[in-house]
Amino acid sequence: MFFTGKSDLSLDAKGRLAIPAKIRERLCDEAPCRVVVTISPQDRCLFLYPEAEWSEQARKLARLPSLVPQNKQLQRLVLGNAVELDLDGQGRIL
Repeated sequence: MFFTGKSDLSLDAKGRLAIPAKIRERLCDEAPCRVVVTISPQDRCLFLYPEAEWSEQARKLARLPSLVPQNKQLQRLVLGNAVELDLDGQGRIL
């Protein structure tokens, strides 16, 4: 799944981030909606995956040869910062 466009988002007073409706519709086939958020290894942004797609991405990263220093660093950065989250009724994550 790939999203295009730019969305400037902000946290509310309780630290929640609202996922734009057009993205939420593609992320969530059914309720409850579970996603995985992690950081980008190159850019100042977050990666947001549907839970099922994240499983495949995580497997690919885990299969990289860990004796290669760049692979180990990528695994630690992306896998180590991944967080599983549930969207609330208004499409927000904490």
